[in-house]
Amino acid sequence: MPAKVRISGLRGYVGLARDLGGDPGKLTRDCGIDLALLDEEDALIPYRQLIQLLEHTASALAQPDFGLRLAARQDISVLGSLAVAMQNSLTVEDAMRCAATYLFVQSPALTLAIDPLADSVRMRLSIRLRNMPHQQMRQAEDLGIGVTHGVLSLLAQENYELLRVELPHQPLCARSVYCNYFNAPVTFGFAENAIYVTPKTLSAGLAGRSEILHKMAAAYLDVQTPSADGLFTGRVETALCRTLGTDSCNRASIAKAMAIHPRTLQRHLQQEGETFDAVRDRVRRERAEYYLCRSNLPLSQVAGIIGYTEQAVLSRSCRRWFGRTPREMRRSAKANDTD
Repeated sequence: MPAKVRISGLRGYVGLARDLGGDPGKLTRDCGIDLALLDEEDALIPYRQLIQLLEHTASALAQPDFGLRLAARQDISVLGSLAVAMQNSLTVEDAMRCAATYLFVQSPALTLAIDPLADSVRMRLSIRLRNMPHQQMRQAEDLGIGVTHGVLSLLAQENYELLRVELPHQPLCARSVYCNYFNAPVTFGFAENAIYVTPKTLSAGLAGRSEILHKMAAAYLDVQTPSADGLFTGRVETALCRTLGTDSCNRASIAKAMAIHPRTLQRHLQQEGETFDAVRDRVRRERAEYYLCRSNLPLSQVAGIIGYTEQAVLSRSCRRWFGRTPREMRRSAKANDTD
């Protein structure tokens, strides 16, 4: 299956193409993209189509710096929920490591590596597509590294100290255009796209951050993360653990968080021999056992935590799961602790 990318990566494209005298409708049609789709920022298109559109537009409008121009019209918000998690991280380094962990949500073809060096920190941004050399995606690479520069500048503010930029392709326009854009030395012909910053840049704290917002965004991103065993069931279990005891602990809400239709969710589970109700029941059982045996919370509160409106439902479930009542389980756990 070809790697896809969120169409938010083209934010600002229509306005820029028009400002440069182009017809965005024709340019997108030439590349098989419906112009109306650009208004749906969570929509996905093959990454190769986005790359083709940028290269085609730069050539048709005779604007070799089109990728950089588009980057200048974008900001961190093109990353959606990842942007929320990043902006509410503790430091710039935490934000960029968050990006490195979850960038696949933007596209599985994108990777970000952070390398601490002797007197600087290198960040390498890669677009990994089979049989797609740097020479064929120069505009997309300029766009990606340009947005990375903008994100770092936004996060670090006055602490941003960019040392240099390395690009794998040769300059598409005057070198001074690149140097002026980044306000730093830019060199070409390297193996990867890379930005070098001072340690001070990454150690800067983020003002106005919210730990609650960070956790909420990270929780959503965790739902998108493939499980360690590669099974879809693991992702559903993660989502259920996050929403247990809330109004969102249902198939429709979990499917929405995973950006799929409820029937698609059920189909994936069936392929692994599971059902949504069975997975939810298992998660409830594990949580109930934990709170009954390792806490002193009132039974009514334990029932609420795992999503039951009545304590009686917890009692019936415990008999089914463990063959004992909640009180019997708690007494047994305390007796074992004193042995």
